[in-house]
Amino acid sequence: MNKVKVLIAAKNSLVRKDICTLLEVSNQIKVVGEISDAGTIENHVSGNKADVVVMDMDWPGMDETEIVRMIRKNNIDIKVVILADQNYKTRILHNLKAGANSIILKKAMSTDLISAILTVYEGGYVLYPSIARTVVNDYMRYVNRIKRVDYYDRLTEQEKHVLKLMAEGFNTREIADLTFFDVQKVREYRINIMKKLAINDRSELVKYAINHSVADINSR
Repeated sequence: MNKVKVLIAAKNSLVRKDICTLLEVSNQIKVVGEISDAGTIENHVSGNKADVVVMDMDWPGMDETEIVRMIRKNNIDIKVVILADQNYKTRILHNLKAGANSIILKKAMSTDLISAILTVYEGGYVLYPSIARTVVNDYMRYVNRIKRVDYYDRLTEQEKHVLKLMAEGFNTREIADLTFFDVQKVREYRINIMKKLAINDRSELVKYAINHSVADINSR
């Protein structure tokens, strides 16, 4: 196997030194350059023919997400490993969407960095466990949100109307009076709505209706 060519990008010289020291022990990795100025990173990436960029997340005055996009824009085959001080939920998700292949915490560099570099070079992804949980939780919220939006289209017009009135605070008897359905029919609609939207309690149902502009909270 050819050595994986790694470019180190970090504003802090001590961080660059720590990374170099860690990578020196691997006979599968070769450091081909160091960058302290993010503005020059694209030229360095192309000039050094790097396979992987190991990049610090902290760049004073600069958004590291834009740096990731800049790296990947014209160098789609280059992999990006980002080092983070903390589990910054929003920033991490943005970096992954921008094209980062791995995000690990700096405190885990000594055990995880070499493995992460070799893994992303082979086409894999590596996330520190707490970061992986953040990504999975975000994905599940997205899936549930999409599922519920899709499920809304399965409601009948009568069920949609009942959902709107429920979310606006009308009780079963009031809904029956407003819709001219009998009370039992309103109860049946309520059960069907909750099943179709995969929601188990009224408070969540109200939140769902408001978030999706189904209900007008100022209607009463």
